[in-house]
Amino acid sequence: MNPTAVLLVLGSGFLHATWNFMAKSSKDKLSFLWAAKVLALFLLSPLFLYYLFDMGGIARLNGSILEFIAFGLASGLVHFGYNYFLSLAYRYGDISFTYPIARGLAPFLVALFSFFFIGETPSVSGAAGMTLVAFGTVFLVNSKRNNDSGSDEAEVEEVSPFKQRAPLIFAGLTAITIALYLFLDGNGARRFTPFLFMYSYSFVSTVLLSLVILRRREKLFREVQINLKSICATGVMMPLSYFLALSAMELAQLGYVASFRNVSVVFATLFGFFLLGEEFTLYRVVGSLFIFLGAVSLGLG
Repeated sequence: MNPTAVLLVLGSGFLHATWNFMAKSSKDKLSFLWAAKVLALFLLSPLFLYYLFDMGGIARLNGSILEFIAFGLASGLVHFGYNYFLSLAYRYGDISFTYPIARGLAPFLVALFSFFFIGETPSVSGAAGMTLVAFGTVFLVNSKRNNDSGSDEAEVEEVSPFKQRAPLIFAGLTAITIALYLFLDGNGARRFTPFLFMYSYSFVSTVLLSLVILRRREKLFREVQINLKSICATGVMMPLSYFLALSAMELAQLGYVASFRNVSVVFATLFGFFLLGEEFTLYRVVGSLFIFLGAVSLGLG
């Protein structure tokens, strides 16, 4: 891979893991994510209008406005689910557990669905990647035998059966939404350009999240007061991480970039161990490494 592309992907993966670490460190995860998304939209809106009207971006929508709206609504709905399930995964689980599962299972699910519903047979590299992701997930699931629920809610004294399973359940649901938006965004970005499509689904998902946030205004105000700096940093890192990945895709093959970007799994695991004080276990280290290697192998396949 082009050395510049490698640096861009490393930067993208690091930023992605960093804003996820900040979301995990917040008090009310959903309020934190919503506030960061609103800020990101605010910062991107002038660029969106400039691109749409002064750079001829609107010409790409001629004759396909309804299709653009349909894609944007569908992807926005999936991204809403992604943010909602991600907030619950971080509420109940450690980032060193939930992040590798969410990010690693997504390409596994894409490959699996392609095999069963489209008839695409995975290559040797793809099959090896699916096996590695499966083994990595098993290792991470086994790490829960230590009863490390990862819940950071002070009022929780005893861990119920639901809360024991919740990190895996919500990380799995997050992975499903990631797999869905990978499919939708990949097609939408090719038809309408990445920037136009990214703004459309971000707008829709933020509006949908607003309907939920309106019912928890007190938590939102408290979150903004406590974590304003982290919210601002996340609002910048969210789109910047995506733009770095897009820039790398202009210099290297898309599959290589998408798979190598899962280096963020390593960063997130290290953040959990060293910055959040999460339990450092062999199961988690091996599981995270297997998922990272499997995701890379899937991309190469």
